[in-house]
Amino acid sequence: MPYKTYIILAVIIRLCLLNYQTYAQTDTSFLTQAHTLLEKQSAAFPVEKVYLQTDKSNYDLFDTVWYKAYTVIGKNHQLSALSGVLYTELINVKDSVVSRQILHLISGAAWGDVVLTGSIKQGDYRLRAYTNWMRNAGPEYFF
Repeated sequence: MPYKTYIILAVIIRLCLLNYQTYAQTDTSFLTQAHTLLEKQSAAFPVEKVYLQTDKSNYDLFDTVWYKAYTVIGKNHQLSALSGVLYTELINVKDSVVSRQILHLISGAAWGDVVLTGSIKQGDYRLRAYTNWMRNAGPEYFF
């Protein structure tokens, strides 16, 4: 190919790439607008979450389950002051509540214990925690 053809081809490719870069810069304004709308949505309708921390993963009969709960809110998971009460439930395999406790939240944290008495049969159980604020969002947000 002659030298002139290479020059023309290089100019065409450069113009195509220049056009692509210009389009990409205007596309970020859409992303910025979408990000701003999502930020407003999360500020208007915050979602509270509970995290439970237990002292061990497996327990025997007559053991005590010690736990600490943290309620957080927002994308940065800051301690939440929305709720003042935390509900914890010990649930068996049949989804029946065996034990229920109501705890006072202090600066987004609470701690408690569940004694596994002789009335509780041996088996698999779940420890569930939620706040009234979380009830508004449904059980899929329960921990």
